[in-house]
Amino acid sequence: MSTVDHQVRILERLAEHESKVGTLYALFKGKFRQDAAFWSDLEVEEKQHMEMLRHLRLAVKEGQGTFPMDRLELQNVENSLEFIRQHVALARTEKISRRTAVDWALTIERLILEKNLAEELCTVSDPLAASTFDNLRQETNQHRHRLERARRQLLNPFLFFLPLPGAKIPRGQ
Repeated sequence: MSTVDHQVRILERLAEHESKVGTLYALFKGKFRQDAAFWSDLEVEEKQHMEMLRHLRLAVKEGQGTFPMDRLELQNVENSLEFIRQHVALARTEKISRRTAVDWALTIERLILEKNLAEELCTVSDPLAASTFDNLRQETNQHRHRLERARRQLLNPFLFFLPLPGAKIPRGQ
């Protein structure tokens, strides 16, 4: 497999990763109607992440960009995908609590894959890749903050019954 083919393969799997996270959030949206706006916002953003990665994949495939393979192993992406697939299957078949859903989402947003996207890959030299990964870093951090806020709400017995906020938290908060 050529270097470009390998880069394209990693980016395909990263895009699938974002798609599966979006699928999980869509399942949560259906299970927790009172929190539909919250999960819907996250789902839409994961789909946007998928599209960003597909755009980068196409650029790499056409020779207009590069992807730093040394910063992310394909096997780590595969492991992360399997973890998410297992949680999608559980969400489809098991009764879970709102808190469990938020905890799963937080775990996923904190996965090593997400950490790499959020912290390391935005420093690459290719401008398109750097911009893509910087956007993903910012949005992943925002997801974590929103999920942490939701978790705090669900732990508070006075706020537990309120819907989780659907509006985005402004950056920097």
